[in-house]
Amino acid sequence: MGIEPTNSLTTKTHELRRNRFAFVMSMCIVSPMKAYLSEDFPWACHAVTPVTNFTMFNHTKLIQCEGVASYYDRLQSVQVIRVVLDFAGQPPIPPDKCISSLLLGLPGVFFYPDSIRNILCSYVEMDYKTFQSYMTMLFASTVWYSNAGLCITATYLKRKHKECSFSEVDPTLVAFAATLYSPVAVWMGGNIDFMLAAFHVLFKIPVSAELVDYQFDGDGLSILYTMAVASLPVMYGFYMPKMSKFTRLMPWSGKPDNSPENYGSFSYNSLKVRWMSEL
Repeated sequence: MGIEPTNSLTTKTHELRRNRFAFVMSMCIVSPMKAYLSEDFPWACHAVTPVTNFTMFNHTKLIQCEGVASYYDRLQSVQVIRVVLDFAGQPPIPPDKCISSLLLGLPGVFFYPDSIRNILCSYVEMDYKTFQSYMTMLFASTVWYSNAGLCITATYLKRKHKECSFSEVDPTLVAFAATLYSPVAVWMGGNIDFMLAAFHVLFKIPVSAELVDYQFDGDGLSILYTMAVASLPVMYGFYMPKMSKFTRLMPWSGKPDNSPENYGSFSYNSLKVRWMSEL
């Protein structure tokens, strides 16, 4: 005889399952704390006083790094290394040889991010003449200022019916002239004393008195430079009809204004048209 087992007498088993949602949430919460394995806790850092002027910065920050190639900021837990790189006379290095010809042996090169490597490789990729050509191309783009000045002047003269008082200015010659005098104007601003002093004054005018030692505003100088570049061909167009009596580059009727009959003369054409017609 025996007792037939029933469901109530069987052993209950418990299945162990992992809660994926709780696991992911716990990792998200704990992961930021991993940074404090090598960093100080937020409550352990001292408050940093913001630097409000250059004098305070020089006495508090800059003086700590004078003549020091490596500096450890314990307050911020940051290590800073400074290296002076002299590229004077450095021949151009192609990008594929930047690592083998430039980066090898530099202090801390292991920790150079992509941004630092790209800056160094791009700098030595081009020589000084290339930088000069880029600057020339930049200044040559100012030809649009001259063309804009001519277009505005032409619109005004046509509306007032005073086209006869303005000499034709060839756009091709304007492009060549702007390529030459725009870099010269910038060079004069940085190498002639009174022009440099005037530029410094223009930089300070829009800035408030309390910020004049730390900020400058280049809007006024940019507007003045644009107007100066644009006004040169316009001044030439107004000046040449008055000088035609002496230069004979244009017909002159003996009166303050040229007569309409003179505008059919060959000498009234622009310099480029007359030169091409003589070929």
